[in-house]
Amino acid sequence: MTARFILTLFVLAHFQVSVANRAIATDTTGKHSKILGSVIFYSDSTFFSPDFSSEGINLQFDDWFGSKKEEDAWRIITPLMITYEKVSDQEIIDNLGGEEKAEVKLADIWRLLCRQEYEWGTLQAEGQANIFYVRDREGVLRVVIIHWGYSNWVINAFRLNEHEWKAGGWVFSYK
Repeated sequence: MTARFILTLFVLAHFQVSVANRAIATDTTGKHSKILGSVIFYSDSTFFSPDFSSEGINLQFDDWFGSKKEEDAWRIITPLMITYEKVSDQEIIDNLGGEEKAEVKLADIWRLLCRQEYEWGTLQAEGQANIFYVRDREGVLRVVIIHWGYSNWVINAFRLNEHEWKAGGWVFSYK
């Protein structure tokens, strides 16, 4: 079997977070709440907020992740793999070491989007997919794809193995 992707570690100095596992107080927008030393992330006040500008969020993302609440661990998420041939979700997940290793939090994806200044930052913005594996409200692992459209981010969610991902996709996970 030939390798269809490259495992790599990116050193992203600008993304090192000194607030790992540290709670923050409730802000005035209600986006975060301090509960027992952790931060609770609400998708409705972030991805689905009227203040968030995107070129589009597909219906599956809305159905699966709308009103999602999750504990925010403030973990560092980086691109760990680059696809260089068409590859399925299952091949990516297997190469990362299984679902637990592939899974990231929606809150960490949100943090990446907030840190990205237009087209410059950790996410690639030349039309290729930024690939994430996230559990939906029901606990089902889904693939979330974010790419730069003509003037803003496009966010899609799909069932696993619904698509093959073309060369040039960045797969994000925790180190």
